[in-house]
Amino acid sequence: MDDRDGSARRSRTILAAFKRPEVLFLLIGPAFGVLVALLHAPLNAADENSHFYRAYLMSEGTLLPAKQDDTMTGVRGHIPKSLLDTANTLYNSEVNRQPRGRAGVERLINERRTLLTMPLDPSERVWVPMGNAPNFGPVCYIPQALGIGIGRLFGASPLLLIYLGRLANLAVYLAIAFVALRTTPVFKHVLMLVALLPMTLIQAGSLSADAATTALAFLLYALCLDGAFSARDALSNVFIASLYAATGLLILCKPGYFCLALLVFLIPASRVGSPRRCVALLGGYIVLQAACIALMVFLVDKVFVQPAGMNRDQQLEFILSNPLEYAKVLWVTFVRTLRAQPSLLDKIVGHVGNRPYIRTPDFLTALYCVAAPLLALADGRREATLALLRRALVAVVFALGVLQVYTMIYLYWTQVAFPMVTGLHGRVLIPLVPVLLLLLYNHRLIPARAWLLTLAAVVVSLVAGAATVHVMMDSFYLPKDNLIVNGDFRCWPESAAVPAGWQAPPQGGESVIEPHGHPCDPDFGVAQTWPSMPAQNVSFPRFATIVQLEPRTEYTLYVRATNPSRNEAAISAWEVIHAPGSTAMTFTPLSVEPLIVFPPRHDELSRFGILHTRTNGEILLTSHSLGTVFPATVIWHEWAVTR
Repeated sequence: MDDRDGSARRSRTILAAFKRPEVLFLLIGPAFGVLVALLHAPLNAADENSHFYRAYLMSEGTLLPAKQDDTMTGVRGHIPKSLLDTANTLYNSEVNRQPRGRAGVERLINERRTLLTMPLDPSERVWVPMGNAPNFGPVCYIPQALGIGIGRLFGASPLLLIYLGRLANLAVYLAIAFVALRTTPVFKHVLMLVALLPMTLIQAGSLSADAATTALAFLLYALCLDGAFSARDALSNVFIASLYAATGLLILCKPGYFCLALLVFLIPASRVGSPRRCVALLGGYIVLQAACIALMVFLVDKVFVQPAGMNRDQQLEFILSNPLEYAKVLWVTFVRTLRAQPSLLDKIVGHVGNRPYIRTPDFLTALYCVAAPLLALADGRREATLALLRRALVAVVFALGVLQVYTMIYLYWTQVAFPMVTGLHGRVLIPLVPVLLLLLYNHRLIPARAWLLTLAAVVVSLVAGAATVHVMMDSFYLPKDNLIVNGDFRCWPESAAVPAGWQAPPQGGESVIEPHGHPCDPDFGVAQTWPSMPAQNVSFPRFATIVQLEPRTEYTLYVRATNPSRNEAAISAWEVIHAPGSTAMTFTPLSVEPLIVFPPRHDELSRFGILHTRTNGEILLTSHSLGTVFPATVIWHEWAVTR
């Protein structure tokens, strides 16, 4: 009888444990996180090559790269040549791009095997530009550096070091997020949902510095909720030390989120202690933040550079002297990023790597937009209330956080007085998502069956994780042909005027075609410049390519481009008609309007268009400039047609 009772108690204990969000997080997070870290093509995450170089130097004890001049390529790291060779191979081969057919899969396997056996050879070194990595504090790279350092001890190849750094970064992220989930007394399901976002796991399963930043933001958020809503009467010294440590480390990762520290004002003063203790602890908290910010400014300014056309001091002067104009900049940015394709919400949920078209399905964005608010409304405790004044504080913290993130990007990565914030990515707003959802906190709508909340969070997380893994497989490993020959323009013979499979305007024609960047760079493409307004009925050839498709079939045209000019850039589709008994061709537009249009003065953007072939499946795709301001230049990064 006693044995049966003991067995029943153990079963109930195990079942109760599996109802706790932090336990479920430890099951779901590592499972999908490891898959994402291994399946995501090496160095395909945003700026991952720069993060790799920085983490490797950190593993050797070098905290900061060397600043050799004031250009973007002037901040350099002295790394083993094998690291650069690996990065170049990954960027310039089938390994980091979707394999084309069965032969592509075989090349992928062979290249991956070759890279795994490449010796590190740390004695042969080269200087390489560090890109965006010097703008992060060294704290961000401790997890990756530990993983890489362990690999170096065992003579691992550069490719294996990438995976070891990724897994170490993921492990630290999961550990900190788990502590945050255990710490917070409310909103566990909401925090679990955000911590398992596809975009969050993608960053955690890469070498990105954002993983540690996001995890520490979650921990600070959880500590503040613990201080505000826990049942204990007084805050322990361990709690105070944890709060100080989380805040200091977060600022040393990215000072752009220090406004989250204002959430400490959710904690009732009665739990801190006497007025004298309150003043002392608050003063120490402020001094800690000031010291960490000063240290970050000291470290970053030693290696700080900006791209051409961007000036932090001039931008700050513009903001301070034109506050209404800057408010308009923020509004325009908000509206355009929500309307963009992919939208800001899409990028918060799941945006895989350097290529915008590799992202989670659109239904996941809708799923999270419904599930997260509903969970936030129901994930509370009846005895824990959020009064109006404290709710207003949460709103202020969120607004200041968004303003701080937007302003930092505008200061450092946007041209002076530009009409919108450029370079904004949804992943930088993920640390603020739990704060936004806290505005929906309600202690009256708690369901009678608490397991329903757990079930909802688990189902959404499992669906999102499975969709992310499927996207990884489909994007990087499963054969799927781009029907445009050399659609990413990388096969460009030095002696040719255009990439293979393309045609260009004749000398002195309506536009000039030239390569943009180096084929190893992720933003490599074709720069097309119109010196003056082209004739209305210009004859072919233009910059164009002909694609043989199936008649009466629907296809998707995907184009990725950067349009710095003040004209719109457009892609049109024409049906190719061959004259009987002759080599002459005529062209009939498939639609009155262009198939794809890129707005003026915009950084890299992705556009999709639906292509319906007619009786003849032969299609000509061509570009043109829509506007009156010349010269005009557009940079085409990739054209792709898929069925």
